[in-house]
Amino acid sequence: MVATPRISLEQWRSLLAVVDAGGYAQAAEVLHKSQSAVTYAVQKMESLLGVKVFEVVGRKAHLTPTGEVLYRRAKALLDEAGALEGAAGSLAAGWEPELRLAVEIIFPTWLLLQCFARFAEERPQTQTGQRTGHLAEAAAGACVLRALLDDLKQEKENQPTEDEVADELDAECMRDGCEELRTNRGREQEERE
Repeated sequence: MVATPRISLEQWRSLLAVVDAGGYAQAAEVLHKSQSAVTYAVQKMESLLGVKVFEVVGRKAHLTPTGEVLYRRAKALLDEAGALEGAAGSLAAGWEPELRLAVEIIFPTWLLLQCFARFAEERPQTQTGQRTGHLAEAAAGACVLRALLDDLKQEKENQPTEDEVADELDAECMRDGCEELRTNRGREQEERE
């Protein structure tokens, strides 16, 4: 049985924010929390683990060697937690957790690997694999992969562009008479340019 973690993802997120933002006050702004809440989260983590994560040099807190290791591992942990949630979303949307193809031995390996790589970029949550088989099995497997790649392409093409979303917002503003929303959108666009 796996031991229950003593440190929450939120505490690890606080540690990352302090390092990435450059201090407790800046981390508090990024996390939309009070500075005391961020400080408490990091201090509680240090207490529970029995290590010092930061050392104060002058007026600046720097990671200790132990803190550097924890920072790298926390980053990987939060990335994996995000990937896990993404995988759950894909499964909820109907994607299979695994894709296995039968491939004829004469099928070009480089092309198969290219297809798998492209598919993995689009759906990293789906595991892919292959086995060498007879021509009929391989043809069916290639058809499945082609259909999946076509579905992904169609899914991307059906996503509205930024301009289409902006046009829809403009139309909505005209219908609702919402001049303020149009003004704010104009400011946002100017800031981007």
